[in-house]
Amino acid sequence: TPDESAFKSFGGKVPLPGLEFAGVVVAMPRGEDGGGPTDLVVGDHVFGNNASMDGVLRSRTMVPRSTMARLPGGISFEEAAHMPMVFLTVEFALAEQAKLRAGERILISSAAGGVGLATIQYAKRVGAEVFASASLGKHEYLRSLGVQFVSTSRDSDMFGQDLRDMVGAKGVDVVVNSLTSGNYIAESAALLAPVGRFVEIGKRNIWSHERLKDLRPDVQYETHSLNELLVKEPERTVPMLENLAARIEAGEVQPLPMKA
Repeated sequence: TPDESAFKSFGGKVPLPGLEFAGVVVAMPRGEDGGGPTDLVVGDHVFGNNASMDGVLRSRTMVPRSTMARLPGGISFEEAAHMPMVFLTVEFALAEQAKLRAGERILISSAAGGVGLATIQYAKRVGAEVFASASLGKHEYLRSLGVQFVSTSRDSDMFGQDLRDMVGAKGVDVVVNSLTSGNYIAESAALLAPVGRFVEIGKRNIWSHERLKDLRPDVQYETHSLNELLVKEPERTVPMLENLAARIEAGEVQPLPMKA
């Protein structure tokens, strides 16, 4: 049985599968006054992220209008259904929390995973230099994406030595971390340049703000939680999805490798 405290975004209950979705609007319930959504019609193709609820892994579901946007052109339902959580996570982490800028250096852990690949896209789009970690079998794939500097995500001591050699005295400006075992957090924090930014997207065994501050008092430390943000401020979901859709249509964001 899962630890229910891990699901505080869902009021403490263990959620049913499925937060992200894509599909066709088949009905729009209206209130007693006859009012209802006016910007969508039956037949519209939509995609979205139902962060405050659960159980959209089904053929039909009912979700609030505030969880969806029109499907961007040029991608399939299957591609759209895997994109919201990953790409909104990256947008929140890098645009709002770390404020990654052109010319900066970023270290991405587990860079061959979904969030890692989306982070690489974002970093390349803004003009940042990428350093990464991944299991050995995925290094060549990351290099095919233009990531020159890649170390391991399986040995924290080797990771630390590799990255110290790669980044040199200059360090990196931003760390996006999800590796919480071994010495990964300490090694990654040590690689940050003065007044760097450390964004932790892991959920288990993460460091407290006090512990990170003891090691690097100059560093901005963010424990990322997009799910909690969207539950507390649901009005932000649609603008974030519409921004993602616009970037997809402009060719600035591409679907990740997937198998349906």
